[in-house]
Amino acid sequence: MRKLITAAAALLLAASLCLTSCGNDDSSSDGGNGGSPWGNTASEAEGSEASSEEKKDSEKEDVSSTAEDVSSAAAVPADTSMEENSAADVSSAAESAAESLPDDSSKGGEPVQFSGNYVGKWELKEMVSGSTTIKGNIMGVPVGILFQFEFKDDGTVEMMQSEYGKDIKRTLLNWKETDEGVSITGDGEGSIDFKLENGLLVAQMGGSVVKIGQVSEFSTYDPDSGDDADDSTPASSLSEADVIGKWELEEMKSGGLTMKGDMMGAPVAVMFQFEFESGGKGTLSRNEFGTVEKGTIEWKVNNDVLSVNFTDETGTGETLDFSLKNNLLVSKFNDNGQNMTIKIKKVDKFTTFDFSNFNMP
Repeated sequence: MRKLITAAAALLLAASLCLTSCGNDDSSSDGGNGGSPWGNTASEAEGSEASSEEKKDSEKEDVSSTAEDVSSAAAVPADTSMEENSAADVSSAAESAAESLPDDSSKGGEPVQFSGNYVGKWELKEMVSGSTTIKGNIMGVPVGILFQFEFKDDGTVEMMQSEYGKDIKRTLLNWKETDEGVSITGDGEGSIDFKLENGLLVAQMGGSVVKIGQVSEFSTYDPDSGDDADDSTPASSLSEADVIGKWELEEMKSGGLTMKGDMMGAPVAVMFQFEFESGGKGTLSRNEFGTVEKGTIEWKVNNDVLSVNFTDETGTGETLDFSLKNNLLVSKFNDNGQNMTIKIKKVDKFTTFDFSNFNMP
């Protein structure tokens, strides 16, 4: 079971391409976590946020190459590059996710009408890369947290980059007002020139068009906010008769990302489908973008908790426990240090999807 769920985390990684395509691709900024898309632990993030004169001096010495790093940060990383024929699908999926997921885990980001003074807080509002437009909230994460700039009246600007609200990287740069907008430079060569258009600062960065807007307060994001709501919901009584039938994936959370509804144009419901049969037997089908893996399960209900044991092709068995909350079976667990939540919904008929013409970015 955990093997399949770990594979599900990989699906979340694939779904996060919409975010990582405009995130930092410099592996040196991941805090030594091997480029993990989930960022670092909360304590490490707090450590990276801590500022000191020594740290700022160090950043200034290294800032000569930062402007180039910022430009490349907006580019699609080599290992997550998007094919031309799938960019439109990704854009559509991103817009769908932005519309379907509530912004209950983020704060700030309220726009401010530009008054002619660039001093203040600015953050990412929109990014256009080829046919793909990223804006709003993607999988529950506000895009504003990915790039944030604080322009100060002493001619310096602090740039903040983060992945999913974790591991914030801060860099001190210089800025000056130009005839068309502002120019951001490091101590060495290279600059990022923003042009003011309709109250937004617009720049070409790494082949993408990046638009930042002035805000009263920076957007923030709590990747664990949804967990509290799940924990506070009391579990309902559960019987074997309640369980028997077809159940499929409704929602999955991992590393601050939420997968729900459609993912890149494919319904998430097809990715995990359980059929619980009488006598404590059943099947589990995992569909990874058209590649289907099936296995047998054994299950039982004890004290309103459903325990599901999955046996893979090697004969290895593992167990997940589910509770019934709001008519969904919910399982929370830690997989390789990553907190995960999966929710499955009972259905009369399994969702189907034709992956024959599906293009995975």
